[in-house]
Amino acid sequence: MNSSAEGQSASSGSAASPAMETVSFAVDGASYEIELAPDEASALRHDLAPYLAAARQRCDAE
Repeated sequence: MNSSAEGQSASSGSAASPAMETVSFAVDGASYEIELAPDEASALRHDLAPYLAAARQRCDAE
């Protein structure tokens, strides 16, 4: 991921941001959630797109 997305993510904890969205992701078997502003969520998805295109999606039965 590029450093601009990482820097944006670090600042996302601000309570001043009115519109936040929860983005869920998993890496190495650990699941995560982060609250991001819409532009930050878009940047994260953009940065992950090449990896997601090459990945297999797991469908775990619950």
